Amino acid sequence: MLFGGSNPCPSPSPLCPICGSEPETPEHLLFFCPWSAAVWLSSALSCKVGRLDVRRVDLWLFEVLCESDALDDRAQSLVAFLCWFIWKGRCLFVFENKPLDPILTKRLAEKACDEYFSTVSKGAKPCEPGSSCQTSQSGAGIGVLFRNHLGVVLDGCCLTVDASSSLMVEALAVRHAVLALSDLKWDGVCIESDCAALVRAISSGLPVGDWACDTIVEDIRVLSRNFRRISFSWVNRQCNLAADWLAKAAVWRMCPSGWVSSPPSSLASLLALDACGIRSGVG
Repeated sequence: MLFGGSNPCPSPSPLCPICGSEPETPEHLLFFCPWSAAVWLSSALSCKVGRLDVRRVDLWLFEVLCESDALDDRAQSLVAFLCWFIWKGRCLFVFENKPLDPILTKRLAEKACDEYFSTVSKGAKPCEPGSSCQTSQSGAGIGVLFRNHLGVVLDGCCLTVDASSSLMVEALAVRHAVLALSDLKWDGVCIESDCAALVRAISSGLPVGDWACDTIVEDIRVLSRNFRRISFSWVNRQCNLAADWLAKAAVWRMCPSGWVSSPPSSLASLLALDACGIRSGVG
């Protein structure tokens, strides 16, 4: 069933642009609008969220994801993905005149959840390469963090490199990460970078348009064949702050020894936020 077919556009009206029957509160948007209710009901959770159950979205999510043990990790993740794709579908309807399809929306959410657990639930460890393009006589800096699936830092490194562009610095950071991971012999890894162009080039097999960077990207692809499971994901720069901190410390030669076990307070706060899963801006 498709919802909507007119030519919607942003307006100052407080009413829901989809059903037009109620003010578009976060609660109405995510749970009570007929199309979003259809998404929840058709999903693997097969649930109908009651109006008395949700006074505020943030409190409901905190209870479901943090306080209640009624849902396992996978079901909790699906809740988060359903909320995200409902919001995304609403924006596509309002700004791009895309029809709303509850079945397609729930399938996209379930697919994203499956892809997440295809790496994380099987023990894949996230790796975060970062770079700093601040100039110094010693070159640019790269930083790499190795985490387990809980977000706890297991190891990492930072060093300076010679590069002719910011894209090359990013590529060198990822190549260094893949090389280091080869020595660690982990069964599965997920490499997260905040450089969308680089992630796209590695995943698609297409050139990036810079012959020097193309060589590095090809090295990354070849080295990736040594892993049973490896994936490359783009994250917002706000999710890569700890690796970025290391890269900047490398440029200025101010990274203390033993930072993995005893990080300085400025780095420890970033690592603590990651370990708690508070990483805004995932793209």
